[in-house]
Amino acid sequence: MLLHGGDWKQRLSYTHNSIVFIDECNDFIRREEFASEVKRSDNYFVLVTRDDLPNLSYSVEEIYGIRMSKQYAGLKKTYNEFYQIYG
Repeated sequence: MLLHGGDWKQRLSYTHNSIVFIDECNDFIRREEFASEVKRSDNYFVLVTRDDLPNLSYSVEEIYGIRMSKQYAGLKKTYNEFYQIYG
């Protein structure tokens, strides 16, 4: 499920045992209110952000970066790969 917008709290309240994706353009991920809802939730969260999130606890073994590379000269397609930052 993609969580975004002003109704995030309501949508999260009826989402259970799911994988929740949240992009960095959603300002609510920096709020204490969001951190409290995450701690009470039974969901798994995938947050895509470059910001520090001191309100949330997370494992350094579950922080990933995205490395971009162009595989073929002259083509527009970009291939991405995930790599572990810590560990």
